[in-house]
Amino acid sequence: MRGRVIGSTTEGAADNIDEISQKYLGIDYPGFGGTSTTRRLLTIAVDSIAHAPQD
Repeated sequence: MRGRVIGSTTEGAADNIDEISQKYLGIDYPGFGGTSTTRRLLTIAVDSIAHAPQD
């Protein structure tokens, strides 16, 4: 995919990564809680999608 960033925020970013981690790992995102790291959510408008041909 190719696109451009049309939005950026830190609000809800830590909750978002924990939600994704819970879905796939069953635990909060490892190594993130309690650190000074700032997560950012980006909204991307997709301009094009490249894909491999189907057989």
